[in-house]
Amino acid sequence: MPTKSANQIPQIVKKALDAQKERERSIEAYPELVVETIIFHRLHFGMTPTNALKSFHLLLKEFVDWNEIRVSTIQEIRDQLKSGLNSLDTAVFIKDFLELVHRVRQCVDLEFLSELNLTEVRRFLKQVRGIDHSTIDLVLYKYKEHPVFPLSAMMESIVQHAGLVKAEDTRDRKAKTIHELVDTSTVLPFHHFLIDLEREISASLGDDMPTSDQISDLLKANKAALRSACSGFVKKGKGSSDAKAKTTTKKAKTRN
Repeated sequence: MPTKSANQIPQIVKKALDAQKERERSIEAYPELVVETIIFHRLHFGMTPTNALKSFHLLLKEFVDWNEIRVSTIQEIRDQLKSGLNSLDTAVFIKDFLELVHRVRQCVDLEFLSELNLTEVRRFLKQVRGIDHSTIDLVLYKYKEHPVFPLSAMMESIVQHAGLVKAEDTRDRKAKTIHELVDTSTVLPFHHFLIDLEREISASLGDDMPTSDQISDLLKANKAALRSACSGFVKKGKGSSDAKAKTTTKKAKTRN
C-alpha cells in the first residue's frame, strides 16, 4: 500500500515545478566568489529559493563581512536564516566552513582553488564537514568548467527513477550523463529544480529518518511523475535510459 508520502509525490513535483520564477531570481543572483557560492548553495537545501536568497542577503547586511560571521556565534548566524529545514545544521555548517577556510588560509577566501587541478580542489573541499558532493561538483562546474552535473545522493535516485541514467552506473558517470543530456543554460535551472524536489520530499517525510531503500521505493512508485517533470529540462531528442534500453532489446529480438 502506498505511503502518505508516496501519494504526495505528484503534488510535490508540481510544487517544485511551480517554483520556477523563484528559482530564476535566485539563479540570477548567484555570487561570483567561491566561498559565497558554497554558502549560497547550502542555503537552498533547507529553504525555498526566495528564503535562501533573503537569508544570503541578510547575512551580508547584518555582518561586516564573512570574517565577522566566522567569529559570530552559531545562534547569531542562525538568527539571520529564514525558516526552513535544519536551520541549526545550516548555521553550524556556515561557521565550521568559514573557520576551516580561515585556519588553512589565514583569511576567508577560496579564489586560489581556480589555480588547482580537479583532484586538489576535491581534496580540499572534502575537508569541509557536512559539505554535499553536489556542492563540490558545483564548484568544479562553475570555476573549473568541469563537464559534470551536480548530483546529491537523493538527486541521483531521482534521475535514475526518472529513467535518465542507468542504475548500474557510478555516481560520477551519472553526473556526466546528465550533463550531456542538458544544455549548458539548463544545468543550474535543472539542478535547482532537483534541490527543490529533494527538499519537498524530505519535508514530506516529517521527522522520519528514511533509509536509501525507503527513498528508492518511494521514487520507484512515482516514476511517471518524475520522468514527466525531468523531461522538460532535457535536450530534445534525448530519450531516457529506460527507453533506450527497451529499444535496443527490441532491435535485438527483431534481428534474431
